[in-house]
Amino acid sequence: MEKRNDKMHELFRAMPEDKLPASFRERLMQEVAKEAEIQQRRSDRRGIWIASITSLLLVSLVLVFFVCFKMPGFRIPGFNMGEIAFYFSIGCSALGLLGLDYLVRRKLEKKAALSNKSKNQE
Repeated sequence: MEKRNDKMHELFRAMPEDKLPASFRERLMQEVAKEAEIQQRRSDRRGIWIASITSLLLVSLVLVFFVCFKMPGFRIPGFNMGEIAFYFSIGCSALGLLGLDYLVRRKLEKKAALSNKSKNQE
């Protein structure tokens, strides 16, 4: 077994060393940066989901607590459909605007990153 390892060691030592292309380091760093960005996005999404689920659970627990233990002075009012539609439209508008704000900010950040990258290359 030891003779085989020695022979392999000699064969590897006899092989010529290939030089890496000049752009190898730059491409490698770009791939590492892309992977880091993907990991950051995953982390951000995970945080948003955890915060959303936690918030919904807390609100549900508070409502269940107040309804089950019949807290004095607390009652769930009856809504008519006009009020529900009004509040629903306000909520949808707010969520839509928040979504648009997120998309615009993301696009602007990408443009700024590209312009900074091009300035750094010059």
